[in-house]
Amino acid sequence: MDKEKILELCGDHNIFPVVGEIGWKMTDSLREKLLERSLKKQDDPFYLLFDTPGGSVRPALQAYDFLKATPVKTIAVVAGGCSSSGLVLLAGCEKRMSLSHSQFLFHAMNTEFNVRGTPDFEKIIQLHVEEHKKLYQKFEGIHLSEFKMKKETFDLLCLNGELINKKIDSSEAKNLGVIHEIITKFPFL
Repeated sequence: MDKEKILELCGDHNIFPVVGEIGWKMTDSLREKLLERSLKKQDDPFYLLFDTPGGSVRPALQAYDFLKATPVKTIAVVAGGCSSSGLVLLAGCEKRMSLSHSQFLFHAMNTEFNVRGTPDFEKIIQLHVEEHKKLYQKFEGIHLSEFKMKKETFDLLCLNGELINKKIDSSEAKNLGVIHEIITKFPFL
C-alpha cells in the first residue's frame, strides 16, 4: 500500500494507518490521535489499519502504552502483513482482525547501539546489553500476555522467523491468539 495515499484517504476518519516502518513520527501521530479522541470523549471505534514490516521497538512500546492507557476502543485490521514491532502495536488493540490472506512475522528483537572509543567502552557495552535485556523482557512479555501465548511457542515463532523468514497466515494467527477474527470485509466501510 502507498503510505501517502492511505494517509490522505484516512484523513479525519476513524482510521489510523500503521503502514510502512514504525518509528517516532508514526508513534507521535498515533499518540496525538488517541489523546485527542480521549479528551473529546469520542465513543465510536478507532481503527488501526496494518500493513507494516515493523520498525523500531522503542516507539512501538510507547505506542503500545498509549493504546492501553487511553479509554479509546481500538480495533486492529491487518490488511497485508504485520511483522516485528508491528505485532506490539497489534497487541495493544482491544480487538484484532485480519483479512484472510494477511501474513505475520515474528523474529528476534533488534536493537542498535553506538559505542565510542572510551577507556570504559567495555562497561558501556555491558550497559547496552543490560538495556537490551530489559527491552526484550518487555517485548516478550507483551506477546505472551496479550496473545496468551506460551513462551515455547513464541520462541519457536521467533526462531523460524529469524532463520528462515517463516511467516504465519491468518488462520494460524487466529489459532495462536494473535488475532480474534478473520474478516472478508472492512468493518469501517
